[in-house]
Amino acid sequence: MQRMFDRDLAGEPQGEGGGGLSDAEVLLGSCATAVHAASTVAARIAPKGLDVGVLSSATLQIEATRRMLDAAEAHLLVELDDREGLDKRLGITTSRWLAREAGVPSGVARQRLSVARKLRDVLPEVDAALVEDRISWDHARVIADAVNDRNVDLLRPLLGDVVDAAGSTVFGRWRRETQALASLLDADGPHDPANDLARNVLRLSESDDLSLIRAELTSQNALTVSQALDNTADELFRQWTRDCTACPELEMPTRPMLLAQALVEIARRAQAVQVGDSRPPKVEVTLVIHQDHPDLVVDPCGSPFPAAKLPVFLCDPTIHAVLLDSCGLPVSIGRSSRVPTPAQRRALAVRDGGCTFPGCEARIAWTDAHHVRRWGRHGPSDLDNFASLCRRHHGVAHRRGWTMALEADGWTRWTTPGGRTFRGQQHQRTRAGPDR
Repeated sequence: MQRMFDRDLAGEPQGEGGGGLSDAEVLLGSCATAVHAASTVAARIAPKGLDVGVLSSATLQIEATRRMLDAAEAHLLVELDDREGLDKRLGITTSRWLAREAGVPSGVARQRLSVARKLRDVLPEVDAALVEDRISWDHARVIADAVNDRNVDLLRPLLGDVVDAAGSTVFGRWRRETQALASLLDADGPHDPANDLARNVLRLSESDDLSLIRAELTSQNALTVSQALDNTADELFRQWTRDCTACPELEMPTRPMLLAQALVEIARRAQAVQVGDSRPPKVEVTLVIHQDHPDLVVDPCGSPFPAAKLPVFLCDPTIHAVLLDSCGLPVSIGRSSRVPTPAQRRALAVRDGGCTFPGCEARIAWTDAHHVRRWGRHGPSDLDNFASLCRRHHGVAHRRGWTMALEADGWTRWTTPGGRTFRGQQHQRTRAGPDR
């Protein structure tokens, strides 16, 4: 990188008037040189044996530095592009020059320039948040991609909340919610029902004794398929659990293996249906409608579901009612067996929306119902004694010295062996406001 910097300056007039570099130009060059030198040293330090605190602190500091560098590069790229200097000097566009000299894919270079231009010209608030280390370049890119001429005026007053949410929400969940908000505020809207048929495509490629299945589905079809696969995979998991208990020599399949088996099982069951049956099987899809906000429809993980697509599911639905109290906690759910009942599972999906360990992206279908007060120590199988945890974090909860408590409002609180306490998450989002 330093050689590139030196090469670009070599033989060129210095400063706008050719009379030497300005103070700002000298400072920029010195900063670029110093950052490169420091990062080169850091990259060559062998981390093996270093203190965990040092490793974690340095990692986060480097990530913060990367954000500043992303912001600085964005500013420089737009200025370069405005000047058209590279085209005049080298006969090449800014993005192609970056791709060639930095060795990055041309699509990545074009995207960096496009996002950088939108941050400067349309989204100065987001650019400021990037400079202030409140969001990452990936957050800024999501916002820039979601904004267009039709929704920018309506979205701009909400950008502060969108940026704040980035600091308390798992990235994948935050991205989906930001895209859904931008879509909602788009006057034309991204969805055209007339194109739905063409947008649903499945391809089957055969090779030797294996086949590759690739499918692209619109949201309502994807939700139906994903929940059917997850439900069937859960059923198969329980079967495998019984088999492995009876015969320990068997190896439990991984989740991807179970999903593949679930797809085959669904197809096998479909083949057994009589074509002339007047009551074909119905695929059950769980949607959550809040009594106080009937226009807000979400899936069990809390992701918004387009209300315009509800008629497809409400034509002949099977409805499972989950009553929420004023705090949004499920009530009136049966609780009598050691393992959670289907009703309790649905209630956990509504309350937790996935693994409750902060930062975990595991969906509710990938979680266990953990007894906060252990069953072997007379812990009840009540909803207020269950917490959703993925298999990894379920193991963490059972580690020596770790404790997890479930508070009255449904949020979990964790304590490490060293005494550090932190709050869990719900629906992949940490709690807003002061920690109580």
